[in-house]
Amino acid sequence: MAAGNIVMKRATRFTFALSILLFWLFLFGITDFGQAVLRGRIPPNATHWTLDDIYMAASFAPFVYALVPSVLLALVGLAFLVAQRLRSR
Repeated sequence: MAAGNIVMKRATRFTFALSILLFWLFLFGITDFGQAVLRGRIPPNATHWTLDDIYMAASFAPFVYALVPSVLLALVGLAFLVAQRLRSR
């Protein structure tokens, strides 16, 4: 193996791949089409408060369920990579 060239182990690759997948899911969720998918079918007799709940949930969902886990997984993958590099010295 060449100096400075480190091969990522399976756990590191998995965390980075999952992080990228969740980031793409986040990008989909913040588009107009993604927001329409997250809102779903809105009942015709929905009150103001129900509409507020639906729209607020759709706006927070990409951040809570995709962006935050994506960043956390990227940090874990980076920690795996640093630990792997320190072990290989």
